[in-house]
Amino acid sequence: MIKRKLFVDLVDHLPQKEMSLIIGPRQAGKTTLMEMLREHLDNRGERTLFLNLDIEWDRPHFASQAALIKKIELELGRQRGYVFIDEIQRKDDSGLRNYSLGLFGHLESPFEKGFVFENLVFLLLRQKLRFKAAKLHFWRTKAKAEVDFVIEAGKRLIPVEVKYKHLKQDKVPASLRSFIAKYSPERAYIINLDMSKTIKIKKTALFFLPFHELLRQTTVL
Repeated sequence: MIKRKLFVDLVDHLPQKEMSLIIGPRQAGKTTLMEMLREHLDNRGERTLFLNLDIEWDRPHFASQAALIKKIELELGRQRGYVFIDEIQRKDDSGLRNYSLGLFGHLESPFEKGFVFENLVFLLLRQKLRFKAAKLHFWRTKAKAEVDFVIEAGKRLIPVEVKYKHLKQDKVPASLRSFIAKYSPERAYIINLDMSKTIKIKKTALFFLPFHELLRQTTVL
């Protein structure tokens, strides 16, 4: 019912020359909602372009504004069209600088705060791995189970889940448990606001790590 109402609202907003931002918790149906909207436009004969920052071959189009515009012009030409961008929180420029300067006002909802927090962790991880032979990936199954980040260091895989929460219990998300069960990594992380704790899941050491620990040069992932 909620998804149907949002879909109607988005369709009503299409004539406006403004962006629509869909924010919600994981697996709430954000991608499905965009796909419904794209199908609606395709059926009307409108031009559409769907990009996903979870897809590696889509990411180069976000290297610069010029690269993105070039992609849009290539796909849509000079005609009116509609561009969908999924997983936009994966973009390197998360707006943290503008937010810290107060240029975006105040983030009110937990979704907005979680969105910025995940980008902060992404940037901290990328900086920490900058001079190492390691790559940063995202992990999602066909069943839509996902882990926020996966560090690939040689033959080692290190899953990293991000939680914008003051954790009270060492609860492990089902998707992270699935990853651990499938790949048996040596270690895994849940980056959060303040919990510091280590537990064992079979052979995997799972570290609950406060995000500020990523700022320490001595912290090794």
